[in-house]
Amino acid sequence: MTQPNKSERAVSNDAEVEDRRLERIATVLLGLGAILIAWGTYQSAWYDGQKTTDLTNSVLAATQSVDAFQVADTTRALDQMLLIELLASDICGNSENLKVCEQLSNTLSNEGREEVEAWLAGDEASIFNANRRYRRGGDELIADSRKYFEEAQLSDETSSDYSQATTFVSLSLFFAGISLVISRSKARKALLALSSIFILGPLVFMATLPIA
Repeated sequence: MTQPNKSERAVSNDAEVEDRRLERIATVLLGLGAILIAWGTYQSAWYDGQKTTDLTNSVLAATQSVDAFQVADTTRALDQMLLIELLASDICGNSENLKVCEQLSNTLSNEGREEVEAWLAGDEASIFNANRRYRRGGDELIADSRKYFEEAQLSDETSSDYSQATTFVSLSLFFAGISLVISRSKARKALLALSSIFILGPLVFMATLPIA
């Protein structure tokens, strides 16, 4: 039986060293890929939950705005009726009825008093043809609803971005895992290179995304 010469042993040792080096690289890539998948999955789930919360708040604010507008219309109608009665009865024109006039005037809503004061100050838009002050609360709720909806859209986009990045990282695990069962060094290096690309690319992309 022939003993392997020194050159053959050196080649064999070099091959073993190369195998161990490639195995270590594959192990590092598998570990890094697993961490990125866990991180991306968590971020995607968090932003998906945030999207649901923002959409709920948006719908709630929109519903509340409808109620606010209905209350505003009712309040405005009552103020109009009261003001018509005051003007028609000429209570405020009689010095003996000033207290009654004051009491009835105080019955107006805060918005109604603002409208009357603006009208008396020369504002052409009276409570009979303007509802800007009455609709103030509803308008604010509409603005809140739009803001929540826009935030929900951003959360949905961020969640999708994390999900897509996680999918590409999963491919890196496949390539790194296959490299462990292939004996040809060139093929293993090619697979590890692909695995590295599918880790580094999503990693750089995730670094640009907002963090929960």
